[in-house]
Amino acid sequence: MKNLELGKFYRIKCKKLENSPVRHYNMIVIEDTDGEPRRLLFSDSDLERAMLRRMIYHNDISKYSISGDYSPICKLLITIVIIISLLIITFI
Repeated sequence: MKNLELGKFYRIKCKKLENSPVRHYNMIVIEDTDGEPRRLLFSDSDLERAMLRRMIYHNDISKYSISGDYSPICKLLITIVIIISLLIITFI
C-alpha cells in the first residue's frame, strides 16, 4: 500500500482465513510520540466497542481541534468559506 494517510482506516483482507475469526481487519496508521508511524489493526467488533466506550465516557474527552497538512483543494475551500463568511458579516 502506498500513500497512506495518518488517521484514516484501510480495510485489510485476512490472508489466513482458516485460523481467523474475521475475513478482514481495519488498519489505521498513527504517529507515535517519537514521530514514528505505527500501523494498528482492529476488527469490526474492536471498533464497535471503541465507539460504545466513547459514547459512555464522552465527558472524559477534552475539547480538541484537528490540525495538520491540508491538500491544496481543501485549503482553497477553507479560504472560500472564510471569505463568504466575512462578506455575510459585512453586509448584515
